[in-house]
Amino acid sequence: MKELIPRPTPFNSYEIVRGQTRGAKVNAWKRVTGNFATDQSGNVSTEKRVGKFKAVIEVESRKARKEYLAEKNKLLGELVEGLKALARNRDIKEFNLDLHLLETQEGRFELKNRLEPLGVN
Repeated sequence: MKELIPRPTPFNSYEIVRGQTRGAKVNAWKRVTGNFATDQSGNVSTEKRVGKFKAVIEVESRKARKEYLAEKNKLLGELVEGLKALARNRDIKEFNLDLHLLETQEGRFELKNRLEPLGVN
């Protein structure tokens, strides 16, 4: 899989298994035919992989989160003010930058069209 996706994904991945390894019993027929699985310690195992759980797990303190959001809002405010100043310098009269447009695909397309006259991609 690493050949297809050269950079690591942000997801933590966990195997989901069903069955047991300790105390599992093997029926007589499987014991005679040798058709049973064992774990690393040699005990009988009935575990089967039934899926994969993927999640992004982030751990942060409330203080760090509050500081991050404050810095993010400050930088976004500076960005909006810079773009408005650029619009004024290029004599674009009705330039309105609404960051809430970023929440939908249609909004992102509209925002891209609004930024095009500024030469911002």
